[in-house]
Amino acid sequence: MSNWWMPDKFSKKRPHLEMRAKLLSAIRSYFDAQDFLEVETPILQTMPCADMHIHGFATTLKGLDLQKERDLWLHTSPEFEMKQLLVAGLPKIYQICHVFRNGEGSKRHSPEFTMIEWYRANSGYEDIMADCIGLLCHCATKLGIQYYSYNGHQCDPFGDWEKITVANAFLKYAGIDLTSFMSATDAHLSAAQANDTKGFYEAAKKIGAPVRDQDTWDEIFHAVMASKIEPYLGKTSPAIIHDYPVSMAALSNRCDDPRFAKRFELYIGGLEMANAYDELTNAVEQRKRFKEEMAAKHAMYGERYPLDEDFLAALEQGMPPSGGIALGVDRLAMTASNAGDIDDVLWCGRP
Repeated sequence: MSNWWMPDKFSKKRPHLEMRAKLLSAIRSYFDAQDFLEVETPILQTMPCADMHIHGFATTLKGLDLQKERDLWLHTSPEFEMKQLLVAGLPKIYQICHVFRNGEGSKRHSPEFTMIEWYRANSGYEDIMADCIGLLCHCATKLGIQYYSYNGHQCDPFGDWEKITVANAFLKYAGIDLTSFMSATDAHLSAAQANDTKGFYEAAKKIGAPVRDQDTWDEIFHAVMASKIEPYLGKTSPAIIHDYPVSMAALSNRCDDPRFAKRFELYIGGLEMANAYDELTNAVEQRKRFKEEMAAKHAMYGERYPLDEDFLAALEQGMPPSGGIALGVDRLAMTASNAGDIDDVLWCGRP
């Protein structure tokens, strides 16, 4: 029991929470001024996510007789329904909502947290990058702060943002030529399987990344990212790292180099803030990737989710070229109020 409601404990959190409340107001004022429409979509999902490494909270839908009708999950993101709204004809939408991810908990994670997602029809991920710059500058102005701060770093949103490809970040910060360990295959997840895992492992081990003999190519990638690259992203100004290996972007379009996909992440002070895609709109390709992700999830964790057939049907109807992003509101509140623990910006603490 945390007893977060004890006045002496709560008083320490209150300045962070007041900043959080102002931040939410600033976020809404930015998107409203940009003619985005705020929407609300269901929390209960048939397929809570497409990422093999993200885990949903399961629940059971019962009928009037209290007998089980089917399994559902709390959403890990409102993505699928929001994209269906793009198919329905809405051009610019955003949503601020609670999302739920099982198996997470640290000073940067909570199993229940607040996310903002926004989408632009007839746009791409470059437009979403511009939104990020506009949003963070707008919020800083509204909050009366010059910097977003985390882990001792002061990050100036009004300065020049760093934009760097994943491949160049590996060269710059880890001294690894990522492309030399990548296959030219056009497949999605099998791209990682065809990559040079042994060579990548040796290169990562040489620079002191925490890798294990049994690691997959993707696991080696994440170990290098977490230990050798992320700590240097967004130290003085926000950083956008873009164009990820295609095996790590199940919902995004490919780059001109088909080994990479049009995905980017936003960092402040080494802390990941947001994940964005140049959205995949091809229903056939999306179904294929979903199946691959769920097969890999089952092989790794012994679980899988049903495919969201409503979402796939919407893609078949025709989704416009779009850019979309999910940004962690709690983490942005942490950096706006200089909090060291996500619990400081959660009204009632972690579950």
